Amino acid sequence: MKPSSFTRWLFLMVLTLIPQAIRASSFDVVVGRFYLAQSNLPFAYTAFANASDPEGKVLKGLTSLALIQRETNTVNLLNKLHYTSPTNIWQVQTVGYQESPTRPTPYRTVSGTRGAQLVSILRDTHLPVLAQAETDLAVFTDNSQLVPLGRSETGNPDINLDRGDILMIRSLLACGRFLVKIANSQNIDVVVNDYLLLDEEPGPVTIEKVLSRFPDLAKLANSADLPFARNEAKNAINLYKQASEWIRSSRPLGVVRLFNLPGSFGVNSGEVYTASLADEAKFRAKLDEYAALLDGSSAITGFDNGPLDTFNGKPFFDGSISVRALLPSFRKNKIRQGDVTDALAKAGGM
Repeated sequence: MKPSSFTRWLFLMVLTLIPQAIRASSFDVVVGRFYLAQSNLPFAYTAFANASDPEGKVLKGLTSLALIQRETNTVNLLNKLHYTSPTNIWQVQTVGYQESPTRPTPYRTVSGTRGAQLVSILRDTHLPVLAQAETDLAVFTDNSQLVPLGRSETGNPDINLDRGDILMIRSLLACGRFLVKIANSQNIDVVVNDYLLLDEEPGPVTIEKVLSRFPDLAKLANSADLPFARNEAKNAINLYKQASEWIRSSRPLGVVRLFNLPGSFGVNSGEVYTASLADEAKFRAKLDEYAALLDGSSAITGFDNGPLDTFNGKPFFDGSISVRALLPSFRKNKIRQGDVTDALAKAGGM
């Protein structure tokens, strides 16, 4: 449902009274922000979708992510799990899924609830939204432009998003698409209550018991998704590195945005870029190591730079081997001796 013509006319009248600096945003963005402040996400999304400027595209993408929490199939599945979805994740204080007051004890889901239902929602509903959000946010390339978010819209103090923030959000979106592709590629079609019943059997729930009870868990289901998952992993790493570079080199010192590198403001007064920023540099080095695994064999080191082992992710991301095939055998929760080497050999790693 779109805003009425009277509402748009009213906004046009109001705009004539707004200072020129504020009116830099397009009319549709102003309308969308009005509805956002009212927590009317459908109307806000409609307005932002009509905008053609980068600010409007960013707000459209972010609002679409907020709307997905209230999508019908998502809400229905959460109800079966006896959880409630946040009404508006733009209002950050409502983020987080809450247990339903009607949740049974001992905990059981609605009969027949299974992993395949979650995967289908992620694949058919969430994945297209994540892909479109990437398209929308990718138009934001101006190093000097900011997207302001006010307290009335988020419930938190005012903050401005810059290009570093947008790049970081895009990296997280790529991570989301990666996880959906991985979930759809592997068989996780377990009846949830069958898993919950394990807790009532004698002895603890162990990895060995889960794998024994569900022999098809984590076997290949849709191997064609794995090359796409590889690409999304690469996208996530590249976008993170771009965001880090931009924040470190282009963001003014002392400025607080949505994403801030550790140590950017120092531990003590007056300190800038402390040792914790060096940890972020180590993290980027790790990402380079992990990226190399996606296409072949690569040595992996720990955060102390000591060698760990050589791994090869190519067979998995080529779709020729499943997560289940990579798993070693377990005795309760402990790996049986020698099985790590055997599992890696199956993947062509060592």
